[in-house]
Amino acid sequence: MNLETKIDSELWKEINSSYENKRFTEAIKESIYFLGDLIRNKANLTSDGVTLIGQAFGGKNPKLRINKLQSETDINEQNGLEQILRGIFQLIRNPRSHKKYQDNSDDADTIILFINYLIKTIEKSKSQFSMEGFIERVFDKSFVGSDKYAELLIKEIPEKKKLDIFIEAYKNKDSGDGKKLKYFFKKLFEKLNNEELKQTLEIISDELMRINDDKLIRYNLQILPFKYWTGIEEISRLRIENRIIESIDEGKYFDFKETNEGWLATWSTEFLEYFVLEEELGLSIFSKFCSSDKPQHDYAVQYFSSYINQELRNPNSNIKFLIEDSLRYGNINVYNYLKNKSDSIKKNFKSSLDEFTEPEEQDNGSDDFTDDDIPF
Repeated sequence: MNLETKIDSELWKEINSSYENKRFTEAIKESIYFLGDLIRNKANLTSDGVTLIGQAFGGKNPKLRINKLQSETDINEQNGLEQILRGIFQLIRNPRSHKKYQDNSDDADTIILFINYLIKTIEKSKSQFSMEGFIERVFDKSFVGSDKYAELLIKEIPEKKKLDIFIEAYKNKDSGDGKKLKYFFKKLFEKLNNEELKQTLEIISDELMRINDDKLIRYNLQILPFKYWTGIEEISRLRIENRIIESIDEGKYFDFKETNEGWLATWSTEFLEYFVLEEELGLSIFSKFCSSDKPQHDYAVQYFSSYINQELRNPNSNIKFLIEDSLRYGNINVYNYLKNKSDSIKKNFKSSLDEFTEPEEQDNGSDDFTDDDIPF
């Protein structure tokens, strides 16, 4: 018999060396190892032998189902397959693993052909866990934006599927609600092992190195727990941090506008303490804070007050210069902000606050203004 043409090509790869060299007992054992690996991978289990079979095909709610388990016939078929598979391990594999056997080619052909039949049956079986169905639930409009809901959902992911789920959800992140996805990814990150976490951060780093779309940058800032920012490759971090600082430089806040200028940077507030471009960040935010243009000042206060207050407690020389210079020139916005702060902050600018004088409003004489008055 030409066994190679009768069985699955992957199974043949597993046994062909032993079979061609007439080590038929080894070929039989290798075919059963292949069968066991198939069941483990499909059911996301780590056990072996009859324990594996019971966990995968047994009970009222088996991990692998060969039918809908609705009729008595369905249940009998499922139980029958379970019993046959138990027999394969107990009658065929285990004895050959514990004592010497001398199988011939007829024995090997008969057993391996039957195992090939079982493999085809198992390959058609359906796992309880469907990646496609799970991803649909992640992007469900009725997804509850809470840690508890996300944690319950993630409990359903088989151990070996967590990285695959991350990749699929991350790939489609821009089609979902970022505010809700934040909960899902936060809880998923907590369940990844070190190697999986390393791979996810590499995936994110690669995207951040390439993308220019602010909306995609925002999605990444939403879904990545901020404590992992230092795990992103430095070149990617620098690139995105620079774009965030550019966004701060563009920033203006207006009460009457739903979307304000510099909106991208407003999604980065939790990441600021981890910035590589720390000095550039501070200068950008405090340049806004010290601006005499109220929409620019209000932008800094509205979105970065926590950062501002923290830096004011122990300002570096650049920040101190910006604030004292703005007070010297009568910036009432900065003065009003500082005078309501604690003494521990005010003492850092005491002389400038004591000497503050609000500039007098100038009459531009607009009624008499002509083109000749324009100095250019």
